[in-house]
Amino acid sequence: MTSITQLFQNILKALATLSLLKKAGIGLLFFLFFTSAFSQDSKDWYAIDSRMARDHNVCKKLQGNVLVYAIWVDTKSSLGWTNYDINTATDSINRAINWIQDQAAKSNIQLHISFDYLSSDTSRTVEQNLPGPVTKVLAADDGIDQLEKWGNRVVNKVYPDYKNKERLVAKLRDQYNVESVVLLYMLNNYYKDDCSITLNAMSNDYVEFAVSSFKVPGLIAHEILHVFGAADLYYHKYSTTKLYKSDLKKMFPNDIMTSPREYISQLEIGPITKYLIGWTDIIDLKYIQYFKEQKSDVRKGRDVIY
Repeated sequence: MTSITQLFQNILKALATLSLLKKAGIGLLFFLFFTSAFSQDSKDWYAIDSRMARDHNVCKKLQGNVLVYAIWVDTKSSLGWTNYDINTATDSINRAINWIQDQAAKSNIQLHISFDYLSSDTSRTVEQNLPGPVTKVLAADDGIDQLEKWGNRVVNKVYPDYKNKERLVAKLRDQYNVESVVLLYMLNNYYKDDCSITLNAMSNDYVEFAVSSFKVPGLIAHEILHVFGAADLYYHKYSTTKLYKSDLKKMFPNDIMTSPREYISQLEIGPITKYLIGWTDIIDLKYIQYFKEQKSDVRKGRDVIY
């Protein structure tokens, strides 16, 4: 049994973490305090509800007019973008967009997604170094802050008057007459093992954006859906809900949030994902338990979705 003193200390620790979360811009409404949330190896865990990303931030619902805006970034830890690489990646992005629009039509959702990319007068790429591969950066205590600042510097290199991504998003919304803008930072790590992530989907203070180093259409569509609030339906090392995720894998083997690496033509958008991205306001009560998830403090309580 955990003593009253120990429980009080745990609550104080969680409150301190909550203060950090607020600074990071994560819109959590509540914390769950259970003695079982503190493991014997001193790792702290916090509970989240994936519905917190639903109808949130700039990309609220995946409906209407949407812009996917790619930014081709060269870093020292990634390969340089060639015209061929950009063309093949563009093809994969367009395949992902077309698939999402086809899925929307099947669900009677009005959706038109435009695609464009950032470029200067002289180049389609932007050179902005990271301290290392994305996975290495994320492992640092200030990893999310580093990625946030990196994303702003990329924008500032092309638009010196724009100090952050928020200014770019505001410009794009007016220029393309869209409500939602998906910022997709593309790294050229073909044949290299890295990751694709979405940041700030639950934030109230920072624009959500995705960083992808893959050219697989399913993974690109997976990340776009993350930006609109979709949750992972598979188990990974930053999640403790392995049993639930195993259940989901059996229930929705072809859901893109379960199996994004499969051929995109074989995938679909299931009921949980449809609810989270705003394609329906109705959800079967049997799925409610799957919205709750515990994540390790390895992520320092920051808003990162893989």
